Amino acid sequence: MNQVSSDALASRSPFASHFLSKYVRPVVSDRDFSDVEYRFHGPRSLALYQCSRDLATPSMPKPDYMLRLHLNKTPAQHEVNYGGGWLRRMPDSFVLAPPQIDSRVRGNCHNHFTSLILVFPEIELRQVAGDLLDSEGGDLRRAPAKELHDPFIPVLMRQLWSSAQSASPAESILIEGTFISLVGRLLLLGEQKRLAFPKYESSASLITDKALRFMRDRLGDKITLSEIATAAGVSRSYLTKVFAQATGKSVHARLIELRIERAKELLERFGRNMTLDDIATTCGFWDGTHLTRTFVQHVGVTPQVYREQS
Repeated sequence: MNQVSSDALASRSPFASHFLSKYVRPVVSDRDFSDVEYRFHGPRSLALYQCSRDLATPSMPKPDYMLRLHLNKTPAQHEVNYGGGWLRRMPDSFVLAPPQIDSRVRGNCHNHFTSLILVFPEIELRQVAGDLLDSEGGDLRRAPAKELHDPFIPVLMRQLWSSAQSASPAESILIEGTFISLVGRLLLLGEQKRLAFPKYESSASLITDKALRFMRDRLGDKITLSEIATAAGVSRSYLTKVFAQATGKSVHARLIELRIERAKELLERFGRNMTLDDIATTCGFWDGTHLTRTFVQHVGVTPQVYREQS
């Protein structure tokens, strides 16, 4: 696990400093968190961290939502209470603690446990809730009364963790889409009703076409999900759902396919007159290495082999 000092972390971004000063430091000492691996996504002010600890401690109220996934293969030997009842961490169980909620612990606090934790501002939840449910997600402000189990939440949490390790613009779009799906799932579990989408004048096919046209025109740029949604005339949440329903793929997956298709065209048309770095830049990849790695994943051969076979 990466060892990152809190001072070094705080220097990375304003949200990192905010997170440490208002979320971590009032709870435990910097020394206790020196072994935590942090990952951030600035555009959506998301903070993820994975932490293995040998001592359970109570916590003070925090300003943001905290979604904690228990990664141990065995139940924890202690229980936590966020104000709604005593919760015991079970394998792949999770709990969502709303802002300004403190916690207490009881039982054997000296036991080893590992958690994957996502922290996000309340405004992020309200925005997604407004897009999907025409509400503010008020049901998720209640103190949790039990640990929850759901087949999708652990998968989405691990996807966020994996994607947040990369600084790739394409991964940024994947993070946004995954986060929206995650919050949508939490809302569905909390509201206990089908997600109802707002009515837009544009049809789903027109929205998708606008998004695809924007992506094709900007393949070489570091575009974001927000920019694609704006070009399509809808919100990020609505675009994520409509696009998947219309194409069977996420915005991120289709964008990568478009970039690979453009790379193949350039390899066929210009051969060795363009370097891999030039092709990568034109198609929106970081460099030739990033292009090669992604190309192999989608095509099965390297760009060099594909160029020779064309």
